[in-house]
Amino acid sequence: MTTPSFALRAAVAVALLATPAVALSAPGDLSFIPGDSGCWKPWGWAATGCTTGSAGLESPREVVVSPDGRSVYVAGGSTAGRLAAFSRSTATGELTALAGTAACVTTDGSGGECTTDASLGPVKGLAMSPDGATLYAAVDAAATSGDGVVVFSRKSSTGALTHASCVNAGGTAGCGTAAWLASTATVAVSPDGSSVYVGTSGSAGKGTVAAFTRNSGTGALTALSAPNACVSNISSYSGSCTTVPDYQVWNPVDLQVTADNTQVVASAGGGVSILTRNAATGALTSPASGPVCFETALTPSGPCDRSYGLYANVAVTVSADGKSIYGSSSQASADAGVGILDRSPATGLVTVPAGTGSCLTQSGLALQWATSPSACGIGRYTAESSDVLVSPDGTNVYAASRGAYGGPQSVPAIDVFRRDTATGAITQPGEAAGCLSQTGYSGLCLADATRTNSIAGPTALAISPDGATVYVADYTGIALLVLRREPAPATPSGGGSSSGAGGSAAGGSTAGGGSTARPRRLAGGFLLRRGTGTTSGTVPPGATSVTQTARTGGSAATQGFLEMARARTAKGTCRITTVRNKKTKKVTKRTYRCTIRLAKGTWTVITTARGPARVVAEGSRRVVVR
Repeated sequence: MTTPSFALRAAVAVALLATPAVALSAPGDLSFIPGDSGCWKPWGWAATGCTTGSAGLESPREVVVSPDGRSVYVAGGSTAGRLAAFSRSTATGELTALAGTAACVTTDGSGGECTTDASLGPVKGLAMSPDGATLYAAVDAAATSGDGVVVFSRKSSTGALTHASCVNAGGTAGCGTAAWLASTATVAVSPDGSSVYVGTSGSAGKGTVAAFTRNSGTGALTALSAPNACVSNISSYSGSCTTVPDYQVWNPVDLQVTADNTQVVASAGGGVSILTRNAATGALTSPASGPVCFETALTPSGPCDRSYGLYANVAVTVSADGKSIYGSSSQASADAGVGILDRSPATGLVTVPAGTGSCLTQSGLALQWATSPSACGIGRYTAESSDVLVSPDGTNVYAASRGAYGGPQSVPAIDVFRRDTATGAITQPGEAAGCLSQTGYSGLCLADATRTNSIAGPTALAISPDGATVYVADYTGIALLVLRREPAPATPSGGGSSSGAGGSAAGGSTAGGGSTARPRRLAGGFLLRRGTGTTSGTVPPGATSVTQTARTGGSAATQGFLEMARARTAKGTCRITTVRNKKTKKVTKRTYRCTIRLAKGTWTVITTARGPARVVAEGSRRVVVR
């Protein structure tokens, strides 16, 4: 056996007196922004730890970030439409409500607090054009035949919105008419900015996806000529729409156009639907070959292939690389979670991944039937998942889980998954890194206990274009939550190579800009006894993040130390000690100490701290337990 040692998650004593708080997170992990800037609530609602904002925040159901990263819009409403507008700091991700009535748009103006727009019903979907000039709100106002889309022009310098036009099922409130927009549920804009698609729900097995040409100057919508105005399996629309088989567009409540502009992917009542897009005209058709839809059922309905983990799917997202489709199951069951489909960027062919790579659920079961196979990986708080998104860099997937299911993990939470960019497979980090919740649930999630109802029933997620901030609309908690996302280590400039990247970095170098910062071992003593180890160290001054990972040798599987502590091959305990200034109550020192009993095998441990100006400190130790 060699010495010294190994580390777990952050066996590090961190001095915080003169330096910024150190985030002990891996790239892509999420954390709460402390103070009122990390949470928004409408006027008149309990707002402990939150900033109070406009009436546009009532019943938030959707959230979107502008392509330039300078604006955030939140929308919802129950009996009337609600839309709130914020400017966003591109440096911190924090929000500021727009001044005066520009802060919100509502159906009735909310007593003069907001801009009035009679065409705005309860908002079910939001989408912004890629040029950032137009915001589209899908509204459901069946009582007034107002189901449809409201178009807002956006002033890029301020983010303020102005009503531009609208189209709805009844032609009410001065809008254009498109009868097939009844029960509007979602809206999406093609990446090329030329088309807008609207999903509407129907009865079991029924639904419609409407297609519009977008005026690049005004944002106005023009329905395609029949029969390309929509694809539908509702017979009354056959004169305007292309007819598709039952269940192919079953209640599409979420849509996304692939980055290559060739397909529209829709959530379906039991899974996911695939539609081929004509990039020249925007018209939609069923795929000429390959599966047209996927359904989580023992015997899939109509033309659909069988999938897993997508039962009662309510959200869908496609990775920017075009390789993966993720859907979220709203089912109140331990068998609900995140479903996964593989997609070929070259051909658009969509298939179900083999083995447990097709889904993550709390139980590991594939669907909500007693005879279902245990085909899924294990997710922690995935019950009643209401939304799912992929980070712009493709390295993470996040899910919003309402968690009202009364099973063993009935926890409203934001789930964090790490994505393999080669395969699209996702895994959930162990312990607190894998989720965020209100109370933290005895350390199993990162907690936000200082706020009132910040995560009570998260409904929608959005991420800034730079990947630095995630925004959460919480319908139950009536809140908008602002989360920081841990960045990946900066890539050195100047053509040099960065040390580490998971390997032993002792003695390596980081080049760039004509100067070299040589990695140095972390300070601290190390000790290992047979089968038991402890480690501690001090982060170099100025460090802004700490990442610790480990590799296992022999027969043990590669995994992070937090996961190792939970695995059969290793058991351990961690203790966090916090020291605060007696007067200011600010944290002055936080110490992380962990002890793990390792199984037999060879363990290689890498401890990395990164700070500004490419300062890198790394230590690597090889441990053999006989």
